[in-house]
Amino acid sequence: MQEIKKQLKTGVLFTAIGQYAGVVSNLIVSMVLSRILSPSDYGTLNIVLVFLPFFQMISELGVGPAIIQNQDLDDHDLSSLFKLLTLVALFVSIAFGILVLVYLGFMGTVYIYRSHGC
Repeated sequence: MQEIKKQLKTGVLFTAIGQYAGVVSNLIVSMVLSRILSPSDYGTLNIVLVFLPFFQMISELGVGPAIIQNQDLDDHDLSSLFKLLTLVALFVSIAFGILVLVYLGFMGTVYIYRSHGC
C-alpha cells in the first residue's frame, strides 16, 4: 500500500511538471512568434491554434487510454486501431482544409466587397 501511494505521488508530480512545462513553453513560443510575425499573420495563427486541440481530440477518440487499460490486445488489434486512427485523422484534416477554404473564400469576398467601396 505504501508503494502505491509513493507511485501515485510520483505520477502526480511528473504529470504536473509536464503540464506546467507545456504551458511555459507555449507562452515562450507565443512571445517569440508575436515579435517575429506581423499582426495579421499572428492573428491568423491564433485562429488556427484555437481549433487545433478540438480536432486533435476528435482524431484521437480516446483510444490511447483504452489501449493502455486493455491488456488483451494483440498485434492485429493494434494494427486495426492504427488504421482507424489514421483514417479518422485524414478525414478530420480534409474536413478542416475544406472549412479553411470556405472561410478564405468568404473572407476574400468580403475583402473585395470592401475594397470596391460597396
